[in-house]
Amino acid sequence: MNTGVQNQLSLEIESTYGTPVTPTLSLPIQASDGVQINQEVLGAEAIRGTSPKNKAFYKGKQIIEGGYKMALYPRSAGYFLKSAMGTDTPSLLETGVYKHTLTESATKPGLTVEQMVDNIVKRFSGFVVGNFKITGAVGQEVMLEVSGKVKGSADATAISKTYETFPSMDWSHVTTLSI
Repeated sequence: MNTGVQNQLSLEIESTYGTPVTPTLSLPIQASDGVQINQEVLGAEAIRGTSPKNKAFYKGKQIIEGGYKMALYPRSAGYFLKSAMGTDTPSLLETGVYKHTLTESATKPGLTVEQMVDNIVKRFSGFVVGNFKITGAVGQEVMLEVSGKVKGSADATAISKTYETFPSMDWSHVTTLSI
């Protein structure tokens, strides 16, 4: 990957919202801005002051938000959709095959998301999906776009990448989609 291109995204569901956990699942993603920290800076200056001593700057409001676009993988899609909807009720259809019923609830689980750009690693806790979009066309991979807001961030050491063992979903995998 080129320097400056986001080249790793890893995530895990948090047991307590906003409390970071170590991500266990890594995802291949398409180039995107990812999650960004937007920091407001407030400046104050004396009315008659012209020298630099009379100026002061303070941190203002901080907003951490962003999103990702990726091929739809079974496990990762479940993490993002559960974060967007709130409640997941799985039922076993046959060995290893589950049907998930997602229901919207007031309490949404947060995700710890680790993103890596070149050798700069940031870990964001309390990522809650606010919007998601699933798109697909015959003969192509099903794509998932998610965006949301984050509670907090910290520098981190990158985990070893652990990708899903299942292939990404393509249109032939879609048999029933109820929304």
